Amino acid sequence: KFANLLIFDWPPPVGFSYCDGRPSGNGTSCGDWDDERMADTMYAALRGWYEIFPERQGKPLYITGESYAGVYVPKLVQRILDEKTEALRPMLRGFAVGD
Repeated sequence: KFANLLIFDWPPPVGFSYCDGRPSGNGTSCGDWDDERMADTMYAALRGWYEIFPERQGKPLYITGESYAGVYVPKLVQRILDEKTEALRPMLRGFAVGD
């Protein structure tokens, strides 16, 4: 009742992540990923989660990660800070990265 934990296993098709069949058509090749595409995709995933669970709106948001997430997390945080709609920015309380 105190928190929600979302775990992103990214980028597809790494770990338990999968693709929708494009561009190779076999579900294992999602095309080229770069850090900007990752930030945009993670941002869209977070926005989607808050649309599904609107009761979580307004609760503090902390974003953490390890290993190469040391690149992904700051990019995602910057994406949130740059947003025009301020959908996630008011909830963002901090971020952390580790190895």
